[in-house]
Amino acid sequence: MYKTNKILFTLCVILIFFHNITGYEYNGRRFFKSNMPTFYVNSSGTPDCVNEFQAIRNALDTWNAVSTTYTNFQYGGTTSNSNASSYDGTNLMIWLENNWDTHFPGSNAIAVNTQWYNTITGQMYETDISFNGENYTWSDNGSPGKYDVQNIATHELGHSISLNDLYNSDDTEKTMYGYSSSGETKKRTLDSDDINGIRYVLFEAQISGLLSEDQVWVVNLDGNTINLVGNLTIPSNRTLTIKSGVTVNLGTNKLFLTGGDVDGENEATISINGDIKFDNALYSSLEGVTVSGQIESSSGYNNKINNVTTDERILWNSSNNGVILNVTANHTDKYSLKVYNSSVIINDFESTSSSKYGIYGSSTSSLDMEALSLEEKTFAIQTTSSTSGTIYIGNFVDNDYDVWDAGSGVGYYLCFWSDNPPNLYGNVYYNPPSSQSSSSNLAEIENKGQAINKTTDNLYSDNTSDTDYNEALNIIKLIKEKKRLAVENEEKFEPSDYLADYNNAIDKFK
Repeated sequence: MYKTNKILFTLCVILIFFHNITGYEYNGRRFFKSNMPTFYVNSSGTPDCVNEFQAIRNALDTWNAVSTTYTNFQYGGTTSNSNASSYDGTNLMIWLENNWDTHFPGSNAIAVNTQWYNTITGQMYETDISFNGENYTWSDNGSPGKYDVQNIATHELGHSISLNDLYNSDDTEKTMYGYSSSGETKKRTLDSDDINGIRYVLFEAQISGLLSEDQVWVVNLDGNTINLVGNLTIPSNRTLTIKSGVTVNLGTNKLFLTGGDVDGENEATISINGDIKFDNALYSSLEGVTVSGQIESSSGYNNKINNVTTDERILWNSSNNGVILNVTANHTDKYSLKVYNSSVIINDFESTSSSKYGIYGSSTSSLDMEALSLEEKTFAIQTTSSTSGTIYIGNFVDNDYDVWDAGSGVGYYLCFWSDNPPNLYGNVYYNPPSSQSSSSNLAEIENKGQAINKTTDNLYSDNTSDTDYNEALNIIKLIKEKKRLAVENEEKFEPSDYLADYNNAIDKFK
């Protein structure tokens, strides 16, 4: 058993740090989940104010409120125990109104946190907090000239979590900043680095079931790997944030999104090993991760994948207004991306692995594709079964067939817009048939306006000026941007509202 004191000074203090991470410092010990402390406050309190006990409870609640930790400080009430620096099994808070120097010789500290722990395992067993009532005056409301109880207690409880004092100039707004002053209350509120510190030390992830609160998964004291023990569902109004360096192993389990979001900090350093499914989700998103498993969207509306890399397939089934941005999919079997009975915006999509299909659309799907990079496919893009869409500039390399439309059905066709089109096969048009009627169907409207290629003969009249061409181009780009923003902002996009604009663009080519 080893004893140490953690001190909050008005003067400088020198400490030995065991673990240093940018933003916080950890001293190498902690309470285990099985023995999180219950705090008792000496019933004498302080004569300087009347709400010191509630201020203590507020400080405990502040640390307990941090998600994705097993922090569970308990308030046990008051006690007559006054053994502030003795190991007696009671986690005590006390104001020492006399003989401060006897307890802590040579110290002019505002408060001292005394801890007992196992030097081999690092497990803490007891933490006592002594407030200096002899040399300082206290308040419960941040009064000038007095030291705020909640402010100082929140800082001292950070030591009970095993976070050290910080003294750099960029640490001044943090709870664990090692200096304090009278009237100060800013330590009541945790800084993001204080939160990062407690998550590092006392990390606990929810690894199955329905996500009950927003979670932040981080590299922590126990490592960088999180293993699910059952299916995990992210419902509406819940976000799972995954920080850089974390690996998530799903095993045979699945990660379901039913309205919530998975937000990865850095695609290159975050791995999710297993299958992910948007399950009848509305406005769910998967961003900033690398996935070793299948990604599927089944039913739902306005779901989004952004900054994602996968070596498996992406399946988009009966899921409208989907958005696939900045995605790399390198499945080596059949499809990298299959869209079935869905409308999807696909932008900055790359698939360079050798496989049969890059993008495959079927069964009354609508595809809005731009900035594609598709290589080594039998069919880089193939559409069938009443699927229509538009393709903007893309990079097609070493494919047997770059773009092939084998679709059928009145009013459904695939159109390509580029100054340098690839090899096109089947029912692919540069310009839709003149008999195509106006409609509020988004795919049909867009096909009328976007299948324009000025470098191809007979696609515009000889009277079309460069000004008209550029104006038409700008109209179409503006509507595409409005559609993209509507999807991202979870707003409804009504194609019929922009029919006049599309017709205006078409008229410029007559």
